[in-house]
Amino acid sequence: MGPIIQPMIAKQAADHPSKQTRTQKAITDAYVETSHAFHEATWPDSIPCVVIVSERTPFPPSMTFDTTLCIQAHKDFAAESSNRTLIFAKGSSHDIAHDHPELIVDATGKLVDQIRSARSQP
Repeated sequence: MGPIIQPMIAKQAADHPSKQTRTQKAITDAYVETSHAFHEATWPDSIPCVVIVSERTPFPPSMTFDTTLCIQAHKDFAAESSNRTLIFAKGSSHDIAHDHPELIVDATGKLVDQIRSARSQP
């Protein structure tokens, strides 16, 4: 995705220089290297995880990006361990915390309860 996103963001940063576009450019410039490191990392099965996936990707509709693949990647990650829960944020953009903050609050509360319960067990 780097070759798709990087030129788009670079153009936006050049056309509309601001702190926000400079930040976006710095993030996308590091995107490929960060993605490689991320995919080499593993999430221990012993650590509970809530995976919340949006219905739409963060990319504009004009991009020919298969949203189904993005959602499937989240499903696959969640399915790798019984200690992971998948939540589908129906109708949400990639900015789930803005669109459906109640999902984040509820999931966080349940995760904290799960961890506390596990700690109180002998």
